[in-house]
Amino acid sequence: MESHCMTRCMYMSRKLVAYFSASGHTAKVAEHLAEAIGADLFEIIPKVRYTNECLILL
Repeated sequence: MESHCMTRCMYMSRKLVAYFSASGHTAKVAEHLAEAIGADLFEIIPKVRYTNECLILL
């Protein structure tokens, strides 16, 4: 027999698109994806921003 919490959690399922975008390309894709699937959007922001030299290596 399922507990009340398990049944409630199954019906209250939520979606989240979490992304990191150094140059903005991934952010655009994440926004489109979140809108398409009805998900919340969360941007992962580094404490220290990447330098241009680091971005070239990515």
